[in-house]
This record gives sequence, structure tokens and C-alpha cells, in this order.
Amino acid sequence: MTEQPDSTAQFAEALNNVAPGGADVDRINSRKCSSGRYDGVEYTFYGTWIPIRPIIDTVREQENFAIESMSFVDESTADNDEEPRVLVFVADLRDEQPDPAFVGPSY
Repeated sequence: MTEQPDSTAQFAEALNNVAPGGADVDRINSRKCSSGRYDGVEYTFYGTWIPIRPIIDTVREQENFAIESMSFVDESTADNDEEPRVLVFVADLRDEQPDPAFVGPSY
């Protein structure tokens, strides 16, 4: 796996600058992994108010990286031991990765 940058600090700063009142993010965890198509980093944002736009904008500022998937668990869908969270997989699209125009689902 290609070395992956950790953007946790950039995400935290972007979410702290949300107005008015900022986001309600308890913590951000990151895990370098593969999605099956791309190497990248899975970020898990824990909290009750996690605005999506600052996350998208932070990834947009990174050359050759893109959000491949995003999902969430809120209070209504969480199991008893789960916390509300947003999961984001940031894919590495640098030259050593496949061209996304030619990668698709298998039929």
C-alpha cells in the first residue's frame, strides 16, 4: 500500500471553523486501508453535529484524492453500544492507482 497522508488535523480545523457555534465533533479516528478499488484512509467522525461541507471542502483541496464513499450512523440507527458518527473513505488517485474512468463495478 502506498503511504497515505493523514488529514485528521485539517478536518478538525475545518470543522472547528464552522459558524455559528461550530460542529459537535467528539473525535476523529483514521485508518489506512483499501476499499477494494483504491488505497486510502477511512475517517470516522464521532459526534452529534457533523457538517459535511467542511469535510468535502478539505478533501477537495487535496490534489489526487477524492471521497469514494460516505455513510453515517445517527441516534435512530445506532445499536445500543454505537455512537453517532460519519464514515468517509478518502481514495488515493495518484498515478500508481488505477484511473477512476476505467474502474467500475463487476457485472
